[in-house]
Amino acid sequence: HAADLPDALGVSLKDTLPTFNQVPRWWWCVKVWQSLLIVGAVAGTVWVALLVSFGLFEVADSPSALVGDATLLPYVLVLVACMFGMGALTSAACRNVVALSAARHGERIELRMRESIAAVAAGKVLEPVAQELAAYAEFRETVESARGLSPESRSVSQRSRRSGTVGSAGFTGNPRTPRRSSWTKHSPPWSAGSRPSPTTR
Repeated sequence: HAADLPDALGVSLKDTLPTFNQVPRWWWCVKVWQSLLIVGAVAGTVWVALLVSFGLFEVADSPSALVGDATLLPYVLVLVACMFGMGALTSAACRNVVALSAARHGERIELRMRESIAAVAAGKVLEPVAQELAAYAEFRETVESARGLSPESRSVSQRSRRSGTVGSAGFTGNPRTPRRSSWTKHSPPWSAGSRPSPTTR
């Protein structure tokens, strides 16, 4: 499965990603609210300009008391400043909400990617390796059964090999087995009727 692993990972990661950018519903409400604030700020600025022109400098006869009464100027200035302030606060709040939403969305995507990678790893790596190990263990048990070794005898032989025990006499270590007796290469001539005696190296 080594050749199929990159393609499987690519497909699984592609499925975890969103297919399109989904705009939340509250964003349209905020967009309308910001548009109203912009319109109000522009209208308030124009109103301030008219109050300054007709109320303070009296460049011409005021068409209405709303633009000719200079006493309204402080209130209109406060109204315009509040509109600009609400616009700035709305923008900051939207940035924070978008950042938090993006962080949560990123955590969800990361979790889905981890789950997809784990599924691919389990199907392409872990399960085949487990099957190979199980087949190897079954083959080993079959071979040892064919050799006539029971599980108890195998465990005893393994313990004896670890401890260095040889046979059942209780000798420890790895004693050197004596060589067989052999005739000396250069034995002296013997008399008739005498038998040669074996020597041990």
